[in-house]
Amino acid sequence: VHSENLPDAAEWRPPGRFSLARLRKTRGFWLYCAIPPLIVASTMIAATVNEATNLERRTGHYVKAVEYAYQAEDYTAAAHYYAKLKSFDYEQSPNARFIGAVLAYRSGRTDEAMQKLNDVAPTTRTGFRPAHLWRARESLASQPTPEQLPEIRHHLESALGIEEQEDWIRTNLGQVCAAQNDYPAALEHLVRVADEHPELYVLIAKIHQATGNIDSHLAALEKATQFAKKRLAQEPENTAIRIATAQLYHDQGDLKNALKVAAEGLGQDATNQELRTCVSQLLMTQFDQLRRSEGTVENQIAVLEKSV
Repeated sequence: VHSENLPDAAEWRPPGRFSLARLRKTRGFWLYCAIPPLIVASTMIAATVNEATNLERRTGHYVKAVEYAYQAEDYTAAAHYYAKLKSFDYEQSPNARFIGAVLAYRSGRTDEAMQKLNDVAPTTRTGFRPAHLWRARESLASQPTPEQLPEIRHHLESALGIEEQEDWIRTNLGQVCAAQNDYPAALEHLVRVADEHPELYVLIAKIHQATGNIDSHLAALEKATQFAKKRLAQEPENTAIRIATAQLYHDQGDLKNALKVAAEGLGQDATNQELRTCVSQLLMTQFDQLRRSEGTVENQIAVLEKSV
């Protein structure tokens, strides 16, 4: 054996004997030591993640079931699936919490419902838009007092962004702003939806009149009248539409057409007391005009006789 092939004496060990010191110098020794704990930790992490994923999957199914049942107005099924969610202690979804509030409200648990609603649709900031919309609808359906209008306005403004409900939201938001005498805000919302809902031009005309904008007032009245005429052509026996159309002509100073529209209704039903009152009032207006314009006594008497 050549001496140059022998290991250094300090490193030599008899063949077959284990040397920890030598093994420590082996490349990757510490990595080998770390492998078993890493395997155990990764197994534990995988199990935890798998359990969380399964819970997420199960709760996700129940959240969807709650939403579908609620949309179908099957509140019994919605309550059942919501109870399952609560059993998982899982109500993180804003929609699930909102539906839970509605279910509590429908079950007569008002305090619980309000607590949940104040969480998802608070009165001081914007929360979950559909919950704000629901609160606004409920408040408007109960003939709100002037003191309730600021809160209703907040919920309507917070609900803006629900595209399929935008017309309804802006229509009611405009009316609420008008009731608060906030005319600029009212017009901002109303003019955006008036072409789709021409009946709003009546309110727009009143707002312009209140602010002294006569040209805009008359323009809005004209649009409202055109819409009313179309509706009246479709429903000639509708007394409310007929009287509204006559009133719009009257507001524009067109007393002749106002009387014509109202009188045509009496031609269809001479016993209709609402139309008789409308015609009588219009004739009295005509009498006042004749009196102020110094019309002949004969004309004034003729008008009075018609009114009577």
